[in-house]
Amino acid sequence: MLYILLVFVLIILSFYLNQLIVGKLSPHLIIFNLIWFVLSIFAWFMTKEITFKNVTKIYFLSLIIMFIASFNFSIIFFKINNYVKVLKRKTQLKELRIFIFLLLLTFILIFIMRSSFNYLLKGDLNGIRYSIYYAKIGSQNSSFSSGITSILVQWLLRGIILSSVIVNLSAFLRGESSFKPLFFSYILVIIYSLLTAGRILIFYVSIMTILSIFFINGYSLFRVDAEKRDIFISKRVFVFISSFILLLPFVFLITRGRILSGNIDSSVFSSIRGYLFSPIKYFALVLDQNFNSFDPLYGGTFFGGFFQWVNIFARNIFTYNYNFGFQKVIDELTPFLYLGHNKYYNAFPTTIYYFYRDGGIVSIFIETLLLGFTTNKIYDLYNKHNSLRLESLYLFLLTNISISGFRWEGINADFWVILIFIYIFTSPLFTEKVSNKNF
Repeated sequence: MLYILLVFVLIILSFYLNQLIVGKLSPHLIIFNLIWFVLSIFAWFMTKEITFKNVTKIYFLSLIIMFIASFNFSIIFFKINNYVKVLKRKTQLKELRIFIFLLLLTFILIFIMRSSFNYLLKGDLNGIRYSIYYAKIGSQNSSFSSGITSILVQWLLRGIILSSVIVNLSAFLRGESSFKPLFFSYILVIIYSLLTAGRILIFYVSIMTILSIFFINGYSLFRVDAEKRDIFISKRVFVFISSFILLLPFVFLITRGRILSGNIDSSVFSSIRGYLFSPIKYFALVLDQNFNSFDPLYGGTFFGGFFQWVNIFARNIFTYNYNFGFQKVIDELTPFLYLGHNKYYNAFPTTIYYFYRDGGIVSIFIETLLLGFTTNKIYDLYNKHNSLRLESLYLFLLTNISISGFRWEGINADFWVILIFIYIFTSPLFTEKVSNKNF
């Protein structure tokens, strides 16, 4: 209980100091601490079920405290300016160009993943997963005829689709586009999720939508006038709710399909609950299992997605094969570990594990400081300039902080694709300037 009390005091102290120094609490500070306070409580109870062999319970819990303390310290140390955001329209999306581009992506995705339709008709969603992740590329059982098509679907298209959701969502809620581009992005997310039998994309998009509507655009969408006793709710909220209802059934559909096709003895809700809380337990197990064989990767995981692209060009163009740091971590996370209650898991070990692999406790401190500094800087610039691009970047960073209890997205190549295409989608190619006016 002392551990939980320590985390609670740490968070309250951080809130107090931020309110005292800056004058307000930023959305990323609130979200990070709420999520990790819940996960800290779960981690404390979870350690009672684990028998550690190479590390101690105190060491494992201290890593969580270090992560929480480092992020909160970074928010205080790299303090933001208390800008008052002015609600102005500065750009407008070129919706026809967005529509044509997304339509082209849809055709490319369906053509490459056309073999998935056979599995969908049979209700064999695990067959789709096998053809994507386990079958040898180029074989009859693989969804991909070559490594290029695999890269195109798993990294490029996935990153472009997510960036389109981020920009179209921000533009719609800012009043800089109609609902059509966002709706098309949602449909593309559903198509991608069905053809790959994956839930993670819908999960990310759902989080993005909640963050954007309640934590970034809340003031322009909800307002209470105490004097007039009037509550203002934008019509865009109701359009959003209808689209959000569209996404959630597919999470249950895909989960149920994978349970049935895999003959798994589990309910949908049990599967989703395990999906949300398994990473923190998996972190403890994989840390304990690999502790004695760790070697510092010196940023190999924090910048893993960038090195992944370097590796792609090195292997395919220059036929040079080098074992980058990110690959070592991927190999460590490949074996399934037993979590108890007849469940095995091998997916996400939380952001802390990735940061830890770069250099132990020191790298947790340094890389969390870097994450906090970057988020604070983007948030500061967004409040000052209130541009579509800065809001999109902040939403992307806020989403990564929100899923830090799962994994660090920077280890994936599509992380950098998203950053690049946020810039492209907010460039003059897809936007045009409009006269500054309140909306």
